[in-house]
Amino acid sequence: MATACTSTLSSSHITVECPRWIVSTNGAVYGHPDKKTAELVAQNSREVPEFLCNYESKTTLAFADAAKELRWRTLYPGKGAVAGPAGGIVVDLTPTTRPRPRTSTGSELRRRATSSRRGRRA
Repeated sequence: MATACTSTLSSSHITVECPRWIVSTNGAVYGHPDKKTAELVAQNSREVPEFLCNYESKTTLAFADAAKELRWRTLYPGKGAVAGPAGGIVVDLTPTTRPRPRTSTGSELRRRATSSRRGRRA
């Protein structure tokens, strides 16, 4: 199931509200993922965020939150995240369905205006 994410931009900061994050690195070259980034995400999240790691490596295992009070969850292929047939994780990008806001067409607006005028004459 895909998860909806929203973002807010103000003059002082950018907020991204998203409960699930994909970490697609094994950390071999740059040592990512960075724990400070996870801490920032967790501090600014309404709920405990989940990081779905595409690899289970020394670096991504060290990325897991070791605090007594869980600040974020770290999931790995086959360990909380769906494993793909060739390794890594499977991410479902199917959009979630939301009811569309109803918009009035020009003819509907004219019909409403006409019927309300008729109601006043009576």
